[in-house]
Amino acid sequence: MEGLKKSRPINRLFRFLLTLLAPTVFAFTLQLNAEELPLVRRMAKIAVNQFGYETDSPKRITAPNVDDGSVFIIRSKEEETPLFRGEIRNQIGDFSEFRPDDSNVEYVVEIEKTKIVSDPFFIKKDLYKEDYWQLAVDYMIDCRSVTGTHPSAYGGNPWRDGTYYSYEVPSLVWLYRSGPERMERMSRQIDNASEKKRVLSADFYFDRKNPQSEGVMDAVRRYYTELDPPTENAPDIIKLIHWGLGFYLVKPYSKETAGDP
Repeated sequence: MEGLKKSRPINRLFRFLLTLLAPTVFAFTLQLNAEELPLVRRMAKIAVNQFGYETDSPKRITAPNVDDGSVFIIRSKEEETPLFRGEIRNQIGDFSEFRPDDSNVEYVVEIEKTKIVSDPFFIKKDLYKEDYWQLAVDYMIDCRSVTGTHPSAYGGNPWRDGTYYSYEVPSLVWLYRSGPERMERMSRQIDNASEKKRVLSADFYFDRKNPQSEGVMDAVRRYYTELDPPTENAPDIIKLIHWGLGFYLVKPYSKETAGDP
């Protein structure tokens, strides 16, 4: 105890000195960073939509610190031949007029007579629908509460980390209405009968250590036992909408995990 008592004044002194020195250290750090910032500000870059661009949609780049009037070219990532030329205006480049035929070519933007080159991207007529709609549906399948890739329900809603004001169901409806024919052609992954058997089994493990988990399994049981299931061969996005609306029907109330009423 004697040694502990002697150490307390030393600890207090250390904290006092740290309090005095902290602003100086902080100011010195800011000064060092300020000396480096002009180098960062002067660095010219090309920012593109790395998802890619649809052929008939606007196609633009941003080019911070690239001089107005600089010529940019569009070319294949693998070849040097320019396929399109344009000029940078107000740090923006527009190549909406470049409409190549659909292919698996990866394009890049290059500032002519420099080594400034963008990340690669695709240009296709229905790029987002072809390359990303299935990924979006896959994600919504995987992040469902209880039935998704993890047996939990953070937030106590149909999708993990959702809340009473999140827009999963309306977003799925809008996505479906944007291209119902394409959605009908997508592969089927959700098997309601097997999922029902799995989650209603006495051996099913539900991770209850997450906020708002109370009542979730009761809601899931009611969803599978009280509501008519979706058509067996319905597109996954329809089954997801059914899951979201059905869950809310049997469990209409939830709370925000941050503590909102």
